[in-house]
Amino acid sequence: MLEPTWKEEYARVYSSLSEKSYIDAVAWVNSLTPENKDSQAIDMFSELSRFSREETKKLFMVLRDNIRKKIVPRVRAGDLGFIEALHSRKIPIVIVSGAEHSLIEHQLNQHALLEYINPRMVIGKDDLPQVIHGDKMGFRAAAIESVLAHYPGYTLLYFNDWFDGIKEVKSLGGIIFGVLNGEGREREFVREVLAAEGVDFILEG
Repeated sequence: MLEPTWKEEYARVYSSLSEKSYIDAVAWVNSLTPENKDSQAIDMFSELSRFSREETKKLFMVLRDNIRKKIVPRVRAGDLGFIEALHSRKIPIVIVSGAEHSLIEHQLNQHALLEYINPRMVIGKDDLPQVIHGDKMGFRAAAIESVLAHYPGYTLLYFNDWFDGIKEVKSLGGIIFGVLNGEGREREFVREVLAAEGVDFILEG
């Protein structure tokens, strides 16, 4: 629904640690290969901070969470009309994200999306305290199961731009829409990953 902001997050962290300009930071982010961007970024941040990789991961999560509070992600083209259509047909809409509930709600509110999505239908990482927050896949699985438990008899239509949650949705009989993002090689890499995971449909986004 909202455009991914990882490039801006990485660029701001890089700029902060390296003291280089934001333009230089964006150029560095664009040089990352889609297949290994996360590992490459942590390696670079570790080198800049002179912390171990594990310490760097923790530092990055803190910096990223602070940055996310200042970013206003854009709504994907066409998504607002889709949300309005679902709402008008009284089809339940549930948002699942690995971010904190308050941040998700804040971002939705910035685009007036809470007119169509009940805040109680937003699941953030702090809404499922029984899940280890560091286990992103475990959180996603638990969130999906909680959605279907709340709506017995419904078929789950699952939209995601990555593979997390696909296995769980498949096992529960849901229909999966893979949403492409990015440009060039990044976009094709996302397409390859989603296709390999066996999504039912791929949306150009």
